[in-house]
Amino acid sequence: MTVAGVWAELENEPGDRGLALRRLHPEGHHDLHVAFNLESRRRQFMFGRPWRPVDVLPQFPVTQAIACRNRLATGGRRMDIVIELVDPALSDVFTPLVEDLAGRIVATRDANAATAELASGLARWQDLFEQLGRDGLSALTRRGLAGELLVLRTDVLPHVAPGAAIDAWTGPCKANQDFQRPAVAIEVKVTTGQNPQGFIVANERELDTTGAGTLVVAHLSLDERLGGTGGSINDLVDDLRQRLAGHPVALAAFNAKLARVGYLDIHRDRYSEPHYEVRTLRHLHVRDDFPRITEKELREGVGAVRYTVSLAACEGYGMDASAVHELIAQEDA
Repeated sequence: MTVAGVWAELENEPGDRGLALRRLHPEGHHDLHVAFNLESRRRQFMFGRPWRPVDVLPQFPVTQAIACRNRLATGGRRMDIVIELVDPALSDVFTPLVEDLAGRIVATRDANAATAELASGLARWQDLFEQLGRDGLSALTRRGLAGELLVLRTDVLPHVAPGAAIDAWTGPCKANQDFQRPAVAIEVKVTTGQNPQGFIVANERELDTTGAGTLVVAHLSLDERLGGTGGSINDLVDDLRQRLAGHPVALAAFNAKLARVGYLDIHRDRYSEPHYEVRTLRHLHVRDDFPRITEKELREGVGAVRYTVSLAACEGYGMDASAVHELIAQEDA
């Protein structure tokens, strides 16, 4: 059962005092629970660990949406760390946060490593909780997300295991490229005009091949319109969730990455339009004299460079989709 499903059960527990608890990952050696405070009606994530007087906790980030606290138990020999959702309107993002944290903690070897992972994981999610607006994704962010979801569905998911496909989607993690596999990195670029002249590169590292193996630009020319024949953001998300339905770990990771982008189900009514139809999907091999600016070409003191690459200048750098798919499928560089 998913974490969201467990909370739905806990919220229906009888009584109005105390905690309703369910253990997560009982096969693991860490003590993890999701909990529901029957009095305050707040959702919680709990991590219990052995404790000695010489132990020290790291600093845990705090936002207006979530609270962190700790308490000693069993005569001071155990420390419970509690992460509580203060703003119930953000349950759609708290759920993938808990799934992400629990998965990372389970993979650690001891209590200190687990505690450090909990603190660093919360820090990774802090910006989202602090910056998340109530109005949902902007039109530009929505368009970029549509492009990444289309590439995930078309190029990546059919050629690797579901878990590996979602791990490869690094755009939500602010990586230099939107997808990273051992043998290839893919940067997604979306244009919507009738005759696009070029695409924007956000910084000098996006098209830098350092450490990337083969670097590919996946350029999607999309038809974007109200009531069009393509799919909305909701349609794309629902389709991918359906494809991942038999793989709960991959599905949880997918939902966590959607949340990191800022896509929340509480905003679904805002994403039924526009619809996106793919006109063309071209793969461009970034190599040799491909038009770009890289970090090593910049003078000292210059950075955060934003520029436009002409599509006409990319002629001759096309790459067959089948060759890209072969690289995606490789498990080593």
